[in-house]
Parts: sequence; C-alpha cells; structure tokens
Amino acid sequence: MKKILILSVGVLTLLLAFAIAVGSAKAASEWNILGTYVVDFTLTADGTYPHTMNIDSMDLATGNFSGTGYYNADHSYTWTVTGKVTDSAVTFHILYTGSNAGYAIDATGVIAGDGSMSGTAIGPGQTFTWVTTSGNAVNNLGHLYLYQKTPTDPSWPIVQGGAWGKMEYNLSGPTFDFVFNGHNLLGSANYTLIYYPDPWPGTGLICLGTGTANKGKNVHIAGSLFTGNLPATYDTNKGGAKIWLVKSRNVDCINYKMIGWNPTEYLFENNLIKYDYTNWVLADTIEVPANLAVAVLSNITLETGKNYKLKAQGTACAEMNYPPVCTIYFDAEYGQNLNGATKEWMDGVEGYKGYRTDLLDLMVNGGFVDWGVYNSDHTYYQYVVGAGAPLSLMINDVYYPNNTGSLTVYIYKIN
Repeated sequence: MKKILILSVGVLTLLLAFAIAVGSAKAASEWNILGTYVVDFTLTADGTYPHTMNIDSMDLATGNFSGTGYYNADHSYTWTVTGKVTDSAVTFHILYTGSNAGYAIDATGVIAGDGSMSGTAIGPGQTFTWVTTSGNAVNNLGHLYLYQKTPTDPSWPIVQGGAWGKMEYNLSGPTFDFVFNGHNLLGSANYTLIYYPDPWPGTGLICLGTGTANKGKNVHIAGSLFTGNLPATYDTNKGGAKIWLVKSRNVDCINYKMIGWNPTEYLFENNLIKYDYTNWVLADTIEVPANLAVAVLSNITLETGKNYKLKAQGTACAEMNYPPVCTIYFDAEYGQNLNGATKEWMDGVEGYKGYRTDLLDLMVNGGFVDWGVYNSDHTYYQYVVGAGAPLSLMINDVYYPNNTGSLTVYIYKIN
C-alpha cells in the first residue's frame, strides 16, 4: 500500500509578463544531465577504470553544470567536475581533489538519443575513450503541434488542409524558451501565442509573444520568459497547459484574459503540455545514518513558504550479519531481502509484511512520503515547502543496532 503524499510543491510566485518576441529563442541545452552516472574511462592497452559522477547542479538556460565524483575501485580518488552541454554535445573538466590531487582530465563527447553519453578525453600524457554505463540524460526539448479546428463539432476535429503550426520548447528550465512557426494563416493578420488557463475567460493567461502573418501566410514567434510552472496552480485544467494562437485583438495582455471569441480563426493545441520551472542550486547535503534511531536535522533552515527540492540517493544495510554480510538492503523507498523468495527490490521488505510498506522508508519532517517508482540508480526526488525550521530526516525501522551505512540527501533551493 503506497503512502499518501503529504508534502507538495508550493505555489511558485507567478510573474504575469507579456513578452514581445523577435528573432529566435532556444534553450542552450536540449538535454538535462542532472543525476548519477557510472562512467567507464578506457586507457588504450591499459584497461578500463569505472568512475561514479554525480551531477547535482545544472543551469538549463546556459547548459553549464557541475558535480563531484570518485574512482569506484578506491573512493579516496575524489574529484570535481564542471562542464557544458550545448545541443547534444558535452564537454567537461575533471580535477582530482583527494588522492593524486591536481590530476586533471578534459573530455568531449555526445549525448545519444537514449540519453547515454560517450566521447574522448585527455590527461597528462594520456588519451582515453569514455562511455556512461549507468544513468541517462533526459531530453529537454518538447514539440507541440497546433491546428485549426471545427468548434461546432463537440469533438473539435482538425480542419483538414487548414492552418497549423509547430512549437518547440524546453520542458524545464529557469525560463520558458520556445520557437513557434504557423502556416496557412490569414495574411497580414496579427496573432498572439498564449498559454490559456481554464476557466473562461482565461484570467491569468500568459501572452508568450506576437507576430504578423506575412504574404506567404506564415508567422514566426519566439521568446524566452518567466512563466512559472505550466499549468499554473490556478489553472483548473490540471492535466496540462493549453497553448493557443489567437487573433491579437481578442486577447488582453495587460489584464491577462480573453476579450473576444472567434475560434474558427485560432489554432489550438493537439495535446496538453507541461513545463517545470527549474533553477535549482545545491543548498545542503545531509547523511542519514541507518543505525540512528533519532532524526537528523539539515544544516540550513528552510525559509517559510519557499520551495525546496530533495534528492535522496544511495543504499544502506538493515541487517548486517557476522561475518560481515548484509542480507537486507534499502534505499529511500524500496528494500531488498537477499533471504527472501524473490530477492527483488520492492516497496517494503519481502517477508516483513506485518510492518507495512513504510518499513525502512526515509521519513521527512516526521512523516512518510511517496518517493516514486523504483529506480535502479536508487535516486529519488521530493519537493517540500519550508516552514522556518531545519529539515528533519530519519530512516523508519524497528531495530537499528545491526544497520550500517547511510542515505545521502541533497537539498536544492531556487536560485
């Protein structure tokens, strides 16, 4: 039985801004590489050296990222990484900070369609190839088609051979960046691309940009602006955001609402979209010991009403036997009993049904949360709203003395 989500994303302050867009706009990075990766560096005629790379900060507007890592065979070889993603190209610089401090590697590569990465790297007198064997980047580019439709038909069918358009946009980032091209429109007519929140008249709508159709009946509108999350919290249509192309005379971009209705002259989305406002920076890192029967507090105080993102990562042991052999592993949400019938990771612990599915769960502020579906990388995300106090974290168990290890929680705040 899954837990009820008791922590929710807070209301992001929405600046209702009107942007007149010219030229073209596009997110610098089509890919979001936040996350944990295993990177195999192969030195010709010398072997392969697997490393773990944690990318915990990325500016999706510029593609710049940073993080930390270590050599898997010897964790004393720690390093920092800084880099940049541009379209599907990635470059990064690694600098060792632990053993062999000062050693550096410069790498270039590409992101494949499945989110895996590979390329080449150079160090002092060395040349490597590298490839990610675990972890995947997430494509940050969305595509939306808009069509002229028949409003008199309850199903609103697409008008065959009618006007249409396509919008490319970033799925997440500090600003909503988009490029829209419309076709077969009314020549010399002024159009406005809008985000339309229900109900009518769309109070709080956002004018994304305006343009005038040329003699070829085409219009180009592009922009980059702050919108907050789409759909907005005040939108009664929670399934996603509606994007329309309307006649400029029918929308009031000063008072953020529709003032006319001529749907046969508009383009409507073929499907709803979602956009996540993300400009997170790392604010704190907490280790939550598996053998501690009391809560651990964050080093920072979470400001009242401010939004924070948590990343819980790693596994720990809940049953260390002697000689030292662990038989039960767990992460923030799931457990694996090596003495169980299936030995599979599951919500709860196999063979311990009497303790419910929240056994060994990572608790937040004294309560249980749903950390989401199982992730083989054991990395999960949660959102909380600050209450003017430190964050409280604790592993839920009935017996702590034979537990070992810890889970790591990263706290991010909006920059």
